[in-house]
Amino acid sequence: MRAGQRNHRILAELVLEVVLIVFFLKVYNVVRNQFGSQKSSPQQALDHALDIVRIEQMLGMFWEQKVQASAS
Repeated sequence: MRAGQRNHRILAELVLEVVLIVFFLKVYNVVRNQFGSQKSSPQQALDHALDIVRIEQMLGMFWEQKVQASAS
């Protein structure tokens, strides 16, 4: 493959990736706005977050506090 063809292919792949990212972000925002944060209370969001923490702890995957401590 010639260098020009390779550069064109890389550019095409990059454009495709950007288009896919934008598409999925738009879909995510539509779903989130329809079913997500605007439909729930702060207490419900906290309850869900605590559920996730408990699941992570059960799976031995709860390392958020260590990550946050090392970042500061």
